[in-house]
Amino acid sequence: MRNSRYMSRALASKDGRFAVVLGKLGHIAPISSRSTGKPQSIDSVPPASCLGLSSNDGQAAAELTSLRAEYQAVVGTRPYHGWNAEALRAKIAEAKEAI
Repeated sequence: MRNSRYMSRALASKDGRFAVVLGKLGHIAPISSRSTGKPQSIDSVPPASCLGLSSNDGQAAAELTSLRAEYQAVVGTRPYHGWNAEALRAKIAEAKEAI
């Protein structure tokens, strides 16, 4: 696997999010003085629930994608990327009332 200075420092940090992302990209954590002597691996990363991710993120993402497509069909422009599902529903309802 790949090893570089920046990635090695990021993987050696206490924040497990670096290990998740960089592990998926093929980077491995080196043995560091802060660790117990074992190199970190993707298996030693905290579960997604500890990182604030839930198991239904896939469903929420699919719903958001369909709402964005509906917004684009109704309004004619792409929605702002920062809007959540509730905001999109409100904007779609507002646009449908205006029609």
